[in-house]
Amino acid sequence: MSEEGATFKALRAADEAQSEFLALSDNWFRPVQVRTGPDGALWIVDMYRFVVEHPRWITPERMKELDLRAGADFGRIYRVYPRAKTPPAIRDLTMLSLQDLAQSLDHLNGTERDRVHQELLRRNDPSVASVVRTIARTSARPASRVQALAVLDGLRSVDAEVLLAALRDANPEVRAHAIRISENFLTNSAIADAWLKLAGDPSLRVRYQLALSLGQWSDARAAAALGALLSREGSDPWLRAAVLSSAGPHALAIIRNLAATSILKRLPAEFIGDLVATALASDEKLAWQEVLTSLAPMLVPAAEAWPFIVTSRLLDGLERKGIKLASAPEATRLSPMLDRARDLAADSSAKDITREAALNLLGRDAGREKEERAILKNLLVGSVSSSLTKAVLDALERSRDPGLGDDLLADWTRYPPSLRSALIERLSRRKEWTASLENGIESGRIVWSELSAEQRQRLMRSDPRFQDRLQAIGALAGSSNQSRAEAIQQFEASLNLSGDPARGRKLFQALCANCHRFHDEGSSVGPNLLGLTDKSGRFLLTAILDPNAAVEGRYTSYAVELRDGRSLSGLIAEETPLSLVLLNAGGARDTVMRSELQEIRASKLSLMPEGLEANLKPQDLADLIAYIQKGPPEAGEEAAAAKWSIS
Repeated sequence: MSEEGATFKALRAADEAQSEFLALSDNWFRPVQVRTGPDGALWIVDMYRFVVEHPRWITPERMKELDLRAGADFGRIYRVYPRAKTPPAIRDLTMLSLQDLAQSLDHLNGTERDRVHQELLRRNDPSVASVVRTIARTSARPASRVQALAVLDGLRSVDAEVLLAALRDANPEVRAHAIRISENFLTNSAIADAWLKLAGDPSLRVRYQLALSLGQWSDARAAAALGALLSREGSDPWLRAAVLSSAGPHALAIIRNLAATSILKRLPAEFIGDLVATALASDEKLAWQEVLTSLAPMLVPAAEAWPFIVTSRLLDGLERKGIKLASAPEATRLSPMLDRARDLAADSSAKDITREAALNLLGRDAGREKEERAILKNLLVGSVSSSLTKAVLDALERSRDPGLGDDLLADWTRYPPSLRSALIERLSRRKEWTASLENGIESGRIVWSELSAEQRQRLMRSDPRFQDRLQAIGALAGSSNQSRAEAIQQFEASLNLSGDPARGRKLFQALCANCHRFHDEGSSVGPNLLGLTDKSGRFLLTAILDPNAAVEGRYTSYAVELRDGRSLSGLIAEETPLSLVLLNAGGARDTVMRSELQEIRASKLSLMPEGLEANLKPQDLADLIAYIQKGPPEAGEEAAAAKWSIS
């Protein structure tokens, strides 16, 4: 591993470019952990089991053929060391005197230092602090100096003197750890001054830790330091993320300070947008006015995307606080941006990236709603890129007009299939438009089969008042409400048919690729299907037709209700103190601020919907199963596999 900015990059060792350091032909070999031992040898834990699969994922028929406990008493640990050397005996640290134990903290072996660290904390004797302080200041090993700092912190014996020495240490790792440990000492003016000097530290790793820790300091100087870090290293995504994590109490001041310089416009618009969202989420009632005053001079119509992106994030923040443009006189400063956004949205000669940013401003001005809707509808039936189409749909979705659903469905026959699917997805999110969608299905304008299984499932549970009606519509269209057991029984004949992997691949692309990855195709929303190539046909048949029979925790679907009336669903891919990211079918990501949440419920159902068998024949399932079991390897995969000793 070698340093790369605020983080690391890893490469294979030169003598392991073609093979692993350790490989066995015994397919029970299950190496699960590798560590340096307290004796300096390399310890390798081998679970050594015949079956490592959880029984939940094995069919009952297959389980009858397996000894699931085979190898339960065969686990082993290898110790690897040079032939010419014998590892020393492992010491019993409980037998060492306190002084000898403390001196051992300066050991060459990191694992032994960890053991000493634990034993010192177990004894919890502050009298050893003087020895540990000496190691923290004078050890020749930076790793020992860091560990000594951590021990002092654990014994609650760290003091300003040792922290100041560490903050000035020659080694950047020591300085970085000293910043973290000194977060509770900022009332000491010398330590506060040392932190401010470290904003100009030559090591990015140190500046990165400082950016993470400044959020613990309420002093106004913290905002200035965060701004200084951005001005020096704003191009580094890790440092920007660290600044954003600390921006909570300082976001308004950071914006105010940076707006007075040319630095702000050199930062990515998405980052400024996140900073704006953080500032507007504060408890300060007039924060949005200060943000608007600070940013207004830069938010002028231009041929670039930056001002439109920042303006849209500012308007998002106002909407979350319930502030409407019409009721905010100060927001009239943004009128030129809104006017220019409408012109750019309709301008086919403008760059897509700028038009997309401009489209993010539409759907917000109630006084120009009809004009904007006409622009957006023209774009829907025109020839525009997928990114512009998404921006158009986002703009339409910002409307709460109940008549929008009927308006969009009036042009249904002019929409291509991909756009129909996207429109159905958006219309099913708001209760104002669900009735229009159902009317379209009932009238035959929308064919029931145009809805994905997940969309049908969502509509069925969206509102109890509509369930009976929707089920009737589904039955008229040939939909089946049979139980999963009946569906499996109906398609059991596919297990006796010869499947064609080539046809199965086409079915995978149509039915599964939105959520699953297999070889070089699909999206990584659900499990990668390469892990299922050795499963029986019956296992795969059950998994396809009854996805809710066994739902792994990390693939639990969540239903999210927002304060603006939208309903979203998907897997929770990321969480921060300010937001969460939902991942839905196809890999699309919805970022939701926590302040927008009305309700979030874990579903008992898999994100993979039931009913995928609609319009399929047993032969289709046989083809799909054959493809999963025998699908073609990626280019070079067979040659690469030949170089490994373990399958």
